[in-house]
Amino acid sequence: MTQTPMLPGWASKAMIVMVVAMLIGGVLVVKRFLEVRPREVPSVVNQPVEDAKATLKAAGFGDSKINQRPDDVVPANNVIDQLPKAGDFLGGRQSVSLVVSTGPSNIKVPSVVGKSSADAIDVLKKLKLNPVVDDTKALPNDAPKGQILSQDPAENEQVPPNTTIHLVPSAGPQGVSVPDFTGKTEDAARDLANSKNLIIVPIRQKDPNGKKNATKPGAAWKQSPAPGTDAKPNAQITVTFEPDAPAGTTTSSAPPAAGN
Repeated sequence: MTQTPMLPGWASKAMIVMVVAMLIGGVLVVKRFLEVRPREVPSVVNQPVEDAKATLKAAGFGDSKINQRPDDVVPANNVIDQLPKAGDFLGGRQSVSLVVSTGPSNIKVPSVVGKSSADAIDVLKKLKLNPVVDDTKALPNDAPKGQILSQDPAENEQVPPNTTIHLVPSAGPQGVSVPDFTGKTEDAARDLANSKNLIIVPIRQKDPNGKKNATKPGAAWKQSPAPGTDAKPNAQITVTFEPDAPAGTTTSSAPPAAGN
């Protein structure tokens, strides 16, 4: 009877190692195949970017490639688009590219200085900005009441939608308290009127009570409106002067009394 020759001990061990290695290698090959085999890409559009990355990772894909761009609809940090698209197949461990919103595009602020409050509000609201007219900060100005004098943020600044734009309007021309011109010469009255941004309209007429009032020649003895009256800038103030004013003035007589 022929006996099967026995392998040396080292050969048996080597054979066992080879078999184990082959088994391990086969397992690794299968695992690798399973990892890289094509799989369906899930939809992550509109998801927060961190949730989208976690979803793709759990589905066996590699780290996502992120690109960013503004979007007026999708909130900031949410996914606008993906590539490959949902339903496409992609090998495992490969990356899905994501386009992530940075929020709405910034808006270039226009100038509304010089516009009425209503027009300024209309312009800014059409651009999706939030105009606020600060009436408590209105400034006296020669501009009509309500006309915009300044704005913050300023013209050409880039701001997100719904940014508040503070507008300071004109309070209109500031009223002037009419000073007392009586007793003054025309030159002195004009100087005082100019300092108050008022206009003198002189009349030459004798004061019927001149002796009693001790009215001096050339001096003002009557005015309209009266002292202390509120007047607008450049308002005309009629001032009546006693005749015999200093040289260089124009004298006009009072109208004759009725019946003379």
